[in-house]
Amino acid sequence: MIETLSPRVLAIPDHILELIPPRPPGYPRGRESFPNRTGFTLDPLAVAEAAADHTLALLLHPQRANRLVEQQARNRRLPGLDGLLQQLQDDLWARPAQGNKLEDELRRVVQKRHLEHLLHLSQSPDASGQAQALAQLSLQMLHEDMMAAQGTNKKLDAYAAHLLWCQNRLAAFWREPETVTPLPAIPLPDGAPIGAACGGE
Repeated sequence: MIETLSPRVLAIPDHILELIPPRPPGYPRGRESFPNRTGFTLDPLAVAEAAADHTLALLLHPQRANRLVEQQARNRRLPGLDGLLQQLQDDLWARPAQGNKLEDELRRVVQKRHLEHLLHLSQSPDASGQAQALAQLSLQMLHEDMMAAQGTNKKLDAYAAHLLWCQNRLAAFWREPETVTPLPAIPLPDGAPIGAACGGE
């Protein structure tokens, strides 16, 4: 599942985007349209955000996190929550390559959603104390990595701005965790039955 968070998987190819023109005036978006932040045009970053959030919501669901803690306590050979959190941190927060700006931006979209799900797990009443503790440790490790990255990046660029945004979210959480609620993601459009009216809509 983690592979679905890769920028190469989330990127919509140009030849597909060329087939989706801007929605003309007078044709409002419907329940099968992707919500967006770009007005009339399809928003590829919003599509990626919705897809990544769907995966992360499954991987870091509090009840699933509790099961991972419990199953590894019974059998150390089975996967645990600590291993999942470490793998997500390793796979999602590597320093972005400088050659592909689109992939860099998609990586930042995924990182922001990952951060929000960690914030949720770390204080969810549905998460066990150990699941919350592991999520908080993951947040602390991300904070330390971002501090180190900020120390080597003195430019006003997209990556520095991204790090500052994430650091501000974490600072607010450490200061007053009860006031920090996870930011909602762009939702996925309705699924099947595509093209059918339901409930009289």
